Amino acid sequence: MVTYVSCLRAYGCALLCLLAAFLLASCTDDARKGEIGFPSTGGRQGDSLTGPASAAVGNGMKQQAIARMQQAIVQYERVEGLGGWPAIPYGETIEPGDSSARIILLRELLTKTGDLTGTATQESGRIYTPTLVQAVMQFQARHGLEADGRIGSTTLAAMNTPVEQRLEQLRINLNRLQELPDSMGQRFVLVNIPEYKLRAYENDAAVQEMAVIVGETYEDQQTPRFSDEMEYIIFRPYWNVPERIAAEEIVPEARLDPTYLSANNYEITSDWGPDAEVMEVTPENLDLVEAGTLKIRQKPGEENALGLVKFMFPNPYDVYLHGTPADYLFGEQTRAFSHGCIRVEKPVELAQFLLLDQPDWSRERIEQAMHGGEQTRVDLSRPTPIHIVYLTAFVDNEGKVHFFEDVYNLQGDGQPRTGDQRMPEDPNAMDPGR
Repeated sequence: MVTYVSCLRAYGCALLCLLAAFLLASCTDDARKGEIGFPSTGGRQGDSLTGPASAAVGNGMKQQAIARMQQAIVQYERVEGLGGWPAIPYGETIEPGDSSARIILLRELLTKTGDLTGTATQESGRIYTPTLVQAVMQFQARHGLEADGRIGSTTLAAMNTPVEQRLEQLRINLNRLQELPDSMGQRFVLVNIPEYKLRAYENDAAVQEMAVIVGETYEDQQTPRFSDEMEYIIFRPYWNVPERIAAEEIVPEARLDPTYLSANNYEITSDWGPDAEVMEVTPENLDLVEAGTLKIRQKPGEENALGLVKFMFPNPYDVYLHGTPADYLFGEQTRAFSHGCIRVEKPVELAQFLLLDQPDWSRERIEQAMHGGEQTRVDLSRPTPIHIVYLTAFVDNEGKVHFFEDVYNLQGDGQPRTGDQRMPEDPNAMDPGR
């Protein structure tokens, strides 16, 4: 295993895009966070990949991505040499149709960033016209913001980021691109952490795209960056509660309310094995859970913290992909909420992709397994590469530069400023009996 170190739905194709150059595809997501590198579907579940967003992402595309990034660096250096773009004063939110002296600076900025082109760059006046609104929406999409055309503090913060800082961001991500594997695999899954997106590729084309929830910003809960292979799927999984979560979060609740464990489908067990003995909920046993002698697990079901399926790629970080009962969180712009594992928006579709070579596993059977009674493990006939990357900048195959928030505040080497220690979400993630 090798370790490596928000674009509207209209621009969401990016990560695929990036990968499609290893992440180069036109980011076209019309109302969500930006998507880094691979071609995106540009829409919700069931949409097809069309237009620039459907650019191929192949094993030889990494060099294309690098070349486009290098070209973008040259372009930004040219802007820097001309004095950069102006800073726009903060103030009340500028709405379409408003009149403001700040519009003059806005027009200059959008011209220098390339979001305003043609004769529109020669216009004058203080009215926030439809042409400028469209340019602002493109700027917002490229920066992973909600593309609503309203110029508030968040959009202004992105606009007022100096060109020198954007250049440094491009250079850092050029290095990250160069460290990616040359061969991604014929079929593979890619997760870009700052974009909060997962894309699945087959034969150099993006066939699935979905939102994800990643690890929190605390250093011990960040999602790690690495490549591995998906090996098996577990439908209706138990959640083996990590000892720290059990001791610090669940045991205190259970002491206050004797019915807490049963009400939330938790049980105390002798261990996390398939034949683990279920223990009675007593003060003494809660003490043993707190000490790490006994364990707590959550039984399979609709309210299980892992949802109804988890996707396993055994690794030293004990992280994996899984569903979630809290699907409302996918509507958030920033989605760093987990303890390190990755929650996926469309688990059924991901299972379909991974089980494509096993035709007996139809969508109907997958859903039956998810909603049936017993836990079921399915080994993949062909292990599928998965790449978890951290790219806060990329260039799509239309030459547009996309930026995302550095959610983990990483340095250029891809490491947290004070280390990369994290708490495993499930110390027994490798246990096939879970």
